[in-house]
Amino acid sequence: MNFGAFRDEFFRYYGDQKYMAAFKLAEKFVPSSSGEETTVTNWKLCAASLAGKPNLVLSVFRKAVDSGFFFSASALRGDPDLAAMQDNPKYQRLVAICEQRHSHAQENTKPVLFTTLPETHPSGPYPLLMAFHGWGQPIDDFLPRWNTLAKQGWLVALPQSSQLFGNGINVWDNFELSLQEVAEHYQALCAQYPIDRQRVVVAGFSQGGGLAVWTAVSQTIPALGFIGVGPYLEPIDEISVNARVEAVPGLRGYLVTGGQEQDAGMFGKLETLLNTREIPFQRENHAEIGHEFPPDFDQTVQRAIGFIFEKKRSNHVRIHTTQSL
Repeated sequence: MNFGAFRDEFFRYYGDQKYMAAFKLAEKFVPSSSGEETTVTNWKLCAASLAGKPNLVLSVFRKAVDSGFFFSASALRGDPDLAAMQDNPKYQRLVAICEQRHSHAQENTKPVLFTTLPETHPSGPYPLLMAFHGWGQPIDDFLPRWNTLAKQGWLVALPQSSQLFGNGINVWDNFELSLQEVAEHYQALCAQYPIDRQRVVVAGFSQGGGLAVWTAVSQTIPALGFIGVGPYLEPIDEISVNARVEAVPGLRGYLVTGGQEQDAGMFGKLETLLNTREIPFQRENHAEIGHEFPPDFDQTVQRAIGFIFEKKRSNHVRIHTTQSL
């Protein structure tokens, strides 16, 4: 079972409040990276806590800490799923160890930018795709998804967040810091490469997909398009009520969703946000998948780029087409 399939099955149990079934599934899963192991261990803590098994929580937590792992102390203290453990002194001692390790690791973590140069048009200017990884998603897993554009003359840039949740888990949880890092990466790219500023697209998966949507809508960088795969934009309720954003002439978006998503309600909120700001977009829905990239994603990318840069386009007509595949 790959991580995506495991995650979907785990959260099906979770959604049905079958917490021990979710825990036992996680016990059988074999992580392929430290990031996956950290993520799975955190989920096991939450499942055991909700199942009313404090000693099991402590056993899993102590084993992880003894192995050198750490988790965000704010999450360990603030996650509602771990509320039952907050008065446990043994739990809090382990949290304090994590807090110290996390602080040390965070001080030594900087934002990183991975780039893939175009395979054609070596002299430029280059159209630019900036793509943002999902919560804890390894760059090695994320990068190949976008290589098709590098083969077609695009400069592909993948920022890795400086924010750590735990061992091997980079996240975009601090939204303002995330936007700041995106803007700084864009300026660095423009200083180093001949960028075609009329062909800038931002993209991302899950939490990174939500970041891509808001990066474009807020014009944190001057993108003319965005591609959100299973996009999750945590502060969307606050943004929808409070954010004041000028119209962005020419901006278009493409949402890629799964019919088996656990947080499908987010997509409706995103559509409302885009409609309110009269941003043309298309949604490609894959009924058979959950929170993952669709099969033949290269073709999805081509459809998205085709929609964003469609020659005969109206910037004054709202477009929303849901395409089920």
